[in-house]
Amino acid sequence: MIKLIEHFKRYRFVLSELVKKGITLRYRRSYLGVFWTMLEPLLNMFVLYFVFGFLYNRGGTAGYGGLNFMVYILSGRLVYTYFNQSTKECTRIIRSNAALIKKVHIPKYLFPLSNLFYNYLLFLISLIVLAVVTTVLILMGEQPMVTWGIFQIIIPMINLFLLSLGAAYILATIGVFFRDMEYLWNVFMTLVFYGCAIFYSMDKIGGTVAKVLSVNPLYCIITNFRECLQPAGVLSWSYVAYSFAFSVVAIIIGAFMFKKNQDKFILHV
Repeated sequence: MIKLIEHFKRYRFVLSELVKKGITLRYRRSYLGVFWTMLEPLLNMFVLYFVFGFLYNRGGTAGYGGLNFMVYILSGRLVYTYFNQSTKECTRIIRSNAALIKKVHIPKYLFPLSNLFYNYLLFLISLIVLAVVTTVLILMGEQPMVTWGIFQIIIPMINLFLLSLGAAYILATIGVFFRDMEYLWNVFMTLVFYGCAIFYSMDKIGGTVAKVLSVNPLYCIITNFRECLQPAGVLSWSYVAYSFAFSVVAIIIGAFMFKKNQDKFILHV
């Protein structure tokens, strides 16, 4: 562990440069640049609210734990978007940096890690939109005041990063040898999107279907994230424990797969 920490410190400058590179490449041809990090989730929220809140009359706070439907949608969408974006890019992260890997000695584990870091930084910036929307709705009397429970939000945010970390190394490894994984993961994440209760309440489904969907660790993290915004501000600790345990197992599996196969990457990129 000490050697790993020292090795990480030795290459922390490389990691910071890879993070900067990732952010630059993401918005290099965009007029609005990083501003899209805040504008995109806001526009997506309005679309989902129009479809499910206006057309299907599902607005208000009833059935959403006291949250306004806009806050409910936006909070779930932001968490899902980070996980989807960061893991999707990891399916091709090694191949995308093939030229650099072949020319310079850089620890290969830095590439998925840098991808997670710069996407997480953008995720933190996008939370500004959630804060603004929540504040406006509170001032309008459409959203209850947040409580001290908001400070617990660090727990689901840590769990989100850990889950993404485990998935990132698993996908980065598989993506080198099985390039179709990128497309299969896109399909899978579409299924996950509809199973995470982003625009509907799991309480309204109930029964066996709700129990099956709640096995999804990302749904547990989204639920915990929303609970921090609710008036009660009480976390479902069973969801916290389950998502954390799932994430740790995923990290162990991902680290083992990546370390065992990283020397073979250069032969397949």
